[in-house]
Amino acid sequence: MLTPTEAARLIVEHCAPLAAEPRPLKDALDLVLAADVWSPIDLPAWDNSAMDGYAVRAADVAGATRERPATFPVIEAIPAGRFPERPVEPGTATRIFTGAPLPAGADSVIRQEDTEVLPDGRVAVLNDRDARHNIRRRGEDIHKGDLVMPAGTALGPAQLGVLASIAHATPLVHRPPRVAFLGSGDEIVDLDRSDEILAGRKIATSNSYTLSAMIRRAGAVPVDLGIAVDSKESLRAHLAHGEDADLLVTTAGVSVGEHDLVRDVLADLGYEMKLWRVRMRPGAPLGFGTRAGRPWLGLPGNPVSTMVTFELFVRPAIRRLLGHQLPFRRTVTVCVDEAITLGPPRHPHVDGARQCPPHRPRRPTGDPRGHGAPGARAGRSASRRPAPVLMKSLSAPELRRALRLVGAAVLVGGVYWINQRTSPDVRLGILYVVPVLLATWHDGLGWGAAFALGTALLRYLIGVEQMPLETPAVVRIANEGAYLVVVGVAMTGLAQLRRTQGALELLAAHDPLTGALNAAAFADRLGQELDRNRRYSRPLALLYLDLDDFKAVNDRHGHHTGDAVLRLVADATRGAVRQSDIVGRLGGDEFAVLMPETEGPVAHAAATRLASSIRTVFKGTPSVTASIGVVSMLGGVTGPDELLQRADAAMYEAKRAGKERVVQVAL
Repeated sequence: MLTPTEAARLIVEHCAPLAAEPRPLKDALDLVLAADVWSPIDLPAWDNSAMDGYAVRAADVAGATRERPATFPVIEAIPAGRFPERPVEPGTATRIFTGAPLPAGADSVIRQEDTEVLPDGRVAVLNDRDARHNIRRRGEDIHKGDLVMPAGTALGPAQLGVLASIAHATPLVHRPPRVAFLGSGDEIVDLDRSDEILAGRKIATSNSYTLSAMIRRAGAVPVDLGIAVDSKESLRAHLAHGEDADLLVTTAGVSVGEHDLVRDVLADLGYEMKLWRVRMRPGAPLGFGTRAGRPWLGLPGNPVSTMVTFELFVRPAIRRLLGHQLPFRRTVTVCVDEAITLGPPRHPHVDGARQCPPHRPRRPTGDPRGHGAPGARAGRSASRRPAPVLMKSLSAPELRRALRLVGAAVLVGGVYWINQRTSPDVRLGILYVVPVLLATWHDGLGWGAAFALGTALLRYLIGVEQMPLETPAVVRIANEGAYLVVVGVAMTGLAQLRRTQGALELLAAHDPLTGALNAAAFADRLGQELDRNRRYSRPLALLYLDLDDFKAVNDRHGHHTGDAVLRLVADATRGAVRQSDIVGRLGGDEFAVLMPETEGPVAHAAATRLASSIRTVFKGTPSVTASIGVVSMLGGVTGPDELLQRADAAMYEAKRAGKERVVQVAL
């Protein structure tokens, strides 16, 4: 009996993207590109204005203020959709609106809020802050010949808009699969027999409506084959209507009862059974087979089991038929409030949840076999003997804290007991400092202060018994006050030490200038991800970025400007990739991005987006661009150094091909 992970991978391996066909953009939403899309034009197609205002020459408005405005004759007005007829000569201005082409000679657009219209057809510029600004340059978003979207890109609303902007009206996409589904059972009826359902004599076919909705949401076209009764003849008749479907899904009739006939009928129809049961619950009675390349999935009839098995097995199959590079959902880490109790040694479907203490880094609990593959959700321990109840309970952070505090309280009680039975000359009251500092270190200043006050009270009670009777109360209170001062200083120092320790750990792993991981920490993280790749054969990509002509920028504008450029590049890199990707600075002007569980086309698109983002950030002075090498792999035994060298070589190949290029290498 296979695990959910093994079953899901078996199913996906027997599914292939459907044939490609051109579709109008309006009909291509949520479909997947079957071919790369290259831009036939620059976007924007010409230099244009980013604001309503006046197109001028920067040299003419330098130093303009409200007290000393620069005035110009307005020679032309250019609304959006109209091209200029006259160039901007020295000492002239053109009225321009957002999106309108920039006239020749102009290199600035002064926003209209910084101008004043004069009565003689002239305009006064009251501020020069927009000199060489507010212009969208030709090709700023997309250059002619750029790869706009690689094959495998899912077309959402934003992607459709980009394709429309380059006049790509009929993209080549994988057609959506037709998914036929069938319910079976003598007790199941449709809603046209609601009287029998309400009378309790029949059960509504709720699975039909659930499946139809889930198939649509997955991006396929549902084909309802109706409800078959528990007979081979009825099953054959209904299945005959789904012969032209790309995927067949049945519910119920896949268990071991004498009326569960689906397997026998499908075997008679020529289906080769590849899977019959899965080690999980709910959803153990799962069937899978193929006939002439067409897959069939048999789901259990229980509504909850139907939904769970659809999510884990049918949805990835549909996404594979659609052409998606990543058929499984990405694993998401959550923290549960209560411990999850697992039952018998099967694989319960738990959506990526684990109980984790708030002060520790949280890691995904899924088996890192790639993008939420089922079975990754429940963790490995789900297939083994359940741990003892005590060990499960000890995993709760609240319980561990309670045990620590109880231990500190017991230690306080022990010191009190010793003080009661020893001479006052021994002076063992200072031992109370030990549990106070332990509580401060592990559980914070609040608990430390509580223990300090409690031990001060116990010291006072011991003093009442052991100090001479004539000792004034003021002296007794002053003695405990001095104790609290000493303990308070120690607690404050300990808390500061803990904060310093955390800051040093952060500093040891991060580049202080950019906040990205430093080279050593990045290499260590890369090694960890490669180790997971060797064990689980999941995809991984590495981006290697080098700034073009950074040394010239640094020499021309100074180190302060160079440092600012590096910080902006790091921010642009973090903004262009996903939150789960790891950004590192490898030294100088070289950065790297580790993209776990990422296919090559996705990484290439991210690199192209990153290059465009850096170009947008530095569209003025200094002008900064980047060359990026991309290395993608699936499994393998490559080490961190070799992978970085391959990415570095790809980056230099991009640099040789011309600035601001992306070169991809697949291992």
